[in-house]
Amino acid sequence: MKRASARFFFTFLETIMPDYVLNRTYTHRSTLGHIVNFVKGMPTWVPPALEKEVTALGAEPVDGPKQDVLDPDKPALPLAPSGQERAAQVLAVFAQLEARNERGDFTGSGRPNLSILKELLGYEVIGKERDELWEEYLKAKAG
Repeated sequence: MKRASARFFFTFLETIMPDYVLNRTYTHRSTLGHIVNFVKGMPTWVPPALEKEVTALGAEPVDGPKQDVLDPDKPALPLAPSGQERAAQVLAVFAQLEARNERGDFTGSGRPNLSILKELLGYEVIGKERDELWEEYLKAKAG
């Protein structure tokens, strides 16, 4: 009786867990605790929780629809501006930060906080860029 139920169980699992093929030999170690050993060109049984991960690696299902690795509900990030447009936006935020003068807006050295800039602009500004534009802002303000 146990053999029949075990056979049914594994047959059931095979129907809900698709086989994937990878173009190279690879051992995938998931952060979920699963390990899947792929052998080049051989169908491998993959748990449903790992389908997106193995698809991102390049594995393809043997039969059935391909897994969409992109999340359709997550909006695409806007592209950050570049050049003069970017500099103008950062300089405008500097003026806004000076006007509101809230705690945490500036670092101990008196420069605008990078995390606050990212929050207000919607894109990341690196320290070197911030420093150059801050010096430009101070010069324009002084004279």
